[in-house]
Amino acid sequence: MNPRLKLLLQRPRVLLGMLVRKCHPESNGCPSCGGEPLPGTIDRRYGVMTLGRCSDCLLLFRSPTDTPIQSFTFYQKDYTEESVTELPGLRQLAELKAAGFSSKGDLTPYLTLMKQFYGDRGSKLVDYGCSWGYNTWRFQSEGFVSSGVEVSRTRCDYGRKELGVDLHYSADQLPSDFDIFFSSHVFEHVPSPAKSFNEARRLLGDKGGLCIIITPNGCDAFRKARPRWWHELWGRKHPNFLDDQFWKRQLAGIPHVLMSRSEDGSVPFPVECLTHAMLEEMRPFDLSGDELVVVAWLPKQDRCAQAI
Repeated sequence: MNPRLKLLLQRPRVLLGMLVRKCHPESNGCPSCGGEPLPGTIDRRYGVMTLGRCSDCLLLFRSPTDTPIQSFTFYQKDYTEESVTELPGLRQLAELKAAGFSSKGDLTPYLTLMKQFYGDRGSKLVDYGCSWGYNTWRFQSEGFVSSGVEVSRTRCDYGRKELGVDLHYSADQLPSDFDIFFSSHVFEHVPSPAKSFNEARRLLGDKGGLCIIITPNGCDAFRKARPRWWHELWGRKHPNFLDDQFWKRQLAGIPHVLMSRSEDGSVPFPVECLTHAMLEEMRPFDLSGDELVVVAWLPKQDRCAQAI
């Protein structure tokens, strides 16, 4: 079915379901930590969905929230994003592979950063929320020992079969010995960003390692720069809206930087120039672009557990 038509047909059912859930108090608490929302509404969509901030972890989140079961069902059946969920035929797949999946975005800055930290020694990388594995394949082509995690069984199975990459339905199926945790446009979808971040810490194991998380930008700097686009970036598909306030609380005491990038290149994005020293300094960068990028060096588990 055409993805746009599928979305239009889903909308009445989705909005009615949200209206029903809105009446239940348990659908209004923070999905990440269970905390109560701060008073007031930050934004509103369709007269049903509201955006609030958790009083504990400071996450911006959509109300009504989804239960883990509702979230799982949505990503198995209803989630539609043409560039991500549409599985190519074999001829199109061959063309995409020949082009190195260049239409799926530029990984060069991140690859440069990873190789600055680890060199070219075949570091282990986990691609968290990898869809059908096109980035996992690209990382593998660049010399990384890459594995992927994808909750959608249809997309996970496709990547295993057609790309031959190491994909898994759950992070629980992977060991705790990775060097790099990479996640692009996933944390805005997950049932609990805090739980997913804890999975990042576990996957990096006792030694710790490099963590790169990319999401739509919920920061106030971006809201001031492009208020209409900021408003469009949260909702049914994106129940979590990650911003600097949430990440500063989550990463307290952990070396990291927060930066943003824009599609038109108007916001400087020197991610490939980052060093360990800059992460230790936690220096500020421009946060007015439409993508928020977190780069952190997650320390050994014992120190990390004390910091969270």
